[in-house]
Amino acid sequence: MANKKIAIFCGGPSSEHEVSLLSSKNIFKFIDKTKYSVVFFYITKDLKCQFIENIENLEKKIDSDLPFLDGLKKIKSENYFALLAGIHGEFAEDGKIQTILEYFKIPYLGSDPAASALAMDKYRASLLVGTLNNVNIPKTFKVGKDTTIPEGYPSSLVVKPNTMGSSIGISITTSEAEFRKAVEYIRRNYPSQEIIAQEYLDGAVEIQCGVLQKKNGQFVVLPPIEIIPKKNVFFDYDSKYLVGGATEITPPVSVSKKVADELSQLSINVHILLGLRTYSRNDFLVHKKKIYFLEANTLPGMTATSLLPQEAKAVGISYTQLLDFLIQNA
Repeated sequence: MANKKIAIFCGGPSSEHEVSLLSSKNIFKFIDKTKYSVVFFYITKDLKCQFIENIENLEKKIDSDLPFLDGLKKIKSENYFALLAGIHGEFAEDGKIQTILEYFKIPYLGSDPAASALAMDKYRASLLVGTLNNVNIPKTFKVGKDTTIPEGYPSSLVVKPNTMGSSIGISITTSEAEFRKAVEYIRRNYPSQEIIAQEYLDGAVEIQCGVLQKKNGQFVVLPPIEIIPKKNVFFDYDSKYLVGGATEITPPVSVSKKVADELSQLSINVHILLGLRTYSRNDFLVHKKKIYFLEANTLPGMTATSLLPQEAKAVGISYTQLLDFLIQNA
């Protein structure tokens, strides 16, 4: 019987292009090549594409003249499964690429376009998740044109783009002047982004928790993972992707087992509420014994330092087995 044909989607026009390549190389390294015939489907930042069969060529500066849609036609005609686990950020997690894949009737990993777009929208997703029991949402406002902090908010705020991942563009501010500077930075560098600001919960424990969902709707319960950034005050880009950038503890030690179990179940509840499928990861804070939801990730990182593989390993699922699970339950 012929091996299942897998196209690892990677690159793309998002701000997480380089992270995507790290995830994709890790996936290629560990995927069971006795079960799957694997190629990289590399997407350039200007939406050209190329089929690449080895890591060495992926690491080179790649030029391609093949239009993205022509590449998808080849994927369709050759019956590839679109493994989206290695592609992140805008275009990948906001429902755009899923919409195109559905148009071409190409099977793919992960959530559908509507659920992806909702989860990527931190502001609107948090409004919905805030209706669940046992979860809180940090006090949040959208930044308007006047760039002022509304009455009733503290000066200590987390300012961030509304629909970007990997903590890109995030700042912690402690004054009106710092707040304005953070807003202007996002407007200058990411002009298409809505900007939100949340109260900064000083001393909160950062915890993330993944979700694995089988085709039959049942879940594999994963333990939460506690994040202690080594260099910075929050889990920023460097803490996430540099080896040794953070201490990550599974299960968490700064909260009780009862709270850890609540977080595992809450992650499943968020996954169901937002209409996600196969897998996801949720970001939380625990502050003064209260759980706060920050955001849901529909295509969580799969690099050597990523959290979902660590959580799966804690329940006896190796990286290779995790990839099998994702492909078989998509």
